[in-house]
Amino acid sequence: MAAMQFLTIFPCGEKDEPRQALAASLPWFPLAGLCLGLVLAGVNTVLEYFGCDSLLAGAIVIITLVILTGAIHLDGLADTADALFSGKNREEMLSIMRDPHIGTMGALSLAGMLLLQVSVLQAIGSPSKNTALITMCVLSRWSLVFSMFLFPYARQDGKAKLFLENINAKSVGIATALAIGIAIVVLSIKGILVFCAVAGVSYLINKYIKKRLGGITGDTLGAINEVSELVAIFSVYALEIIWP
Repeated sequence: MAAMQFLTIFPCGEKDEPRQALAASLPWFPLAGLCLGLVLAGVNTVLEYFGCDSLLAGAIVIITLVILTGAIHLDGLADTADALFSGKNREEMLSIMRDPHIGTMGALSLAGMLLLQVSVLQAIGSPSKNTALITMCVLSRWSLVFSMFLFPYARQDGKAKLFLENINAKSVGIATALAIGIAIVVLSIKGILVFCAVAGVSYLINKYIKKRLGGITGDTLGAINEVSELVAIFSVYALEIIWP
């Protein structure tokens, strides 16, 4: 319940979950992703049933995801892009991330990410589209747990600090088992390859972020989530071509 409340706009659990309940929700992030993926798959199925154009359907599905998550991850992507491409020092970049205004690089990152996600989703064949949506949502939420376990927090305080202070190997183990298990169920052996692609890209980007900022932040986690979604659906698309 706490994971759903934190990652989506669904009215799950108490309005203000106790801090420890939120921290304890880390292992279940992939399940929250599964719920999101099933909703998106349902929306896509309805659109396909009524003969909706594939490009339009992809756009509606991605917009649905943005609405269901309250655009929290896209906001992090924009703030991260504004900071990392600012040419400033570490402290100034961290300050930029807390600026409520969006800059040029942030706007470009949002437009580019949404365009790429819609385009790749449109390119995926109909039989694989629903499995791609489910895998995308599950593995991207797993990547948040993965990132918080491996990399330090760059700030003295912040929303994400609570999670980093309470994450442990057991939490990561459960989240990883769930993520891999779901990926295999929906994509068979290909699910492992998609999982590895998401893990590899997430690690490399976090490594770069740590070098620039000294660690991760809530905003960079949002960026990782968005990139992981794109990597997941692109991997499904690539495997559809390479391994039909």
